[in-house]
Amino acid sequence: MAGSLASTIPGLVGRARFEVIPAKAIEEKVLEHVPRDRTITVTASPAKGLGSTISLAERLAGHGYRVVPHLSARLVVDGGHLRDLVDTLTAIGVDDVFVPAGDAASPAGRYEGSLSLLRDLDLLGRPFPNVGITGYPEHHPSIHDDVTVQAMWDKRQHATYIVSNLCFDPAGYRNWVLRVRARGVTLPILTGMADCTSSPSTR
Repeated sequence: MAGSLASTIPGLVGRARFEVIPAKAIEEKVLEHVPRDRTITVTASPAKGLGSTISLAERLAGHGYRVVPHLSARLVVDGGHLRDLVDTLTAIGVDDVFVPAGDAASPAGRYEGSLSLLRDLDLLGRPFPNVGITGYPEHHPSIHDDVTVQAMWDKRQHATYIVSNLCFDPAGYRNWVLRVRARGVTLPILTGMADCTSSPSTR
């Protein structure tokens, strides 16, 4: 068992994604700490807007990284805005996006949550082969657990994987996975992990 675990860990670490925020000097830090063969996910926030996310994703892609931008639904204004984002990202070779609802108190336009944006991506021909959605192994601050699990069921046909929020309770995480599977959601789950170094956080 120990030998099997020892042989598995390097492979898991090698596939880890590094999540960064589009903050000042983050590009230089990524270039300094993260090998070019790793995947970088770029978050979005109401304060910085999607423009900062897309701009950093473009620059990191130019450096040779595989990038996964967050398309926070509540920051997308309408279908035209979504088409522009798709055109920009596909032009730089992005084949994977993460689509949360986002933290904006009020939506910028028509998208109250991620499901409607995911449906519109489908109408655009599913331009991204890989699409991630959010999972909450620990309680969402304002949404009941039953609702978050049901939301994954609702989104399962529009997504290809789930990314879990951070969870520091192994037993709780296991129970959450069992609950998700019992609901019939079979998408792969990427485990969110806190970073314990000074380099960008991993997923």
